Amino acid sequence: MDEGTQHASHAVFYQKRRSSLLLIGAFVILTWLVYFLPRGSLPLLWLVLSIMMPALIFVAYRRRLTLTDSGIEYRSSFSTVRAQWSQSDSIVARRVLSTAFINVEGIMVRTLEGPQFHRAFIPLSLFGNKWREEQLGQIVWAKAPHLFPGRATGAA
Repeated sequence: MDEGTQHASHAVFYQKRRSSLLLIGAFVILTWLVYFLPRGSLPLLWLVLSIMMPALIFVAYRRRLTLTDSGIEYRSSFSTVRAQWSQSDSIVARRVLSTAFINVEGIMVRTLEGPQFHRAFIPLSLFGNKWREEQLGQIVWAKAPHLFPGRATGAA
């Protein structure tokens, strides 16, 4: 499900086009393996595919964004960032590893790690190209209006 799922206390969003990313990733892996593996190494090909495909599925389907009354949680392939709405600083655009050539809009947050605060980036554009006009933008604006300076009450 690519659309956000809203419950009484939280809304969950999944990365857009993750099935397409999975198919492209599978094609690239298979092409790379067929090209670089020595001829006649079909068992090796199947062994590598049996390891790479579950890893690719894990990476494609693990990314999700959860918005609650108290804060935001972004879970990517191997890490999770949690922050209270009061810890969100601004909306910025930057390049992230998964979209090296495209700027992604997201929220800069301060997270407490031990005795110090660290800054983390939570990408929102991965969950909708026009996230500001969609349900995601509506919820972020309702929970953290300080992220939208100069904006009057109304739709996101």
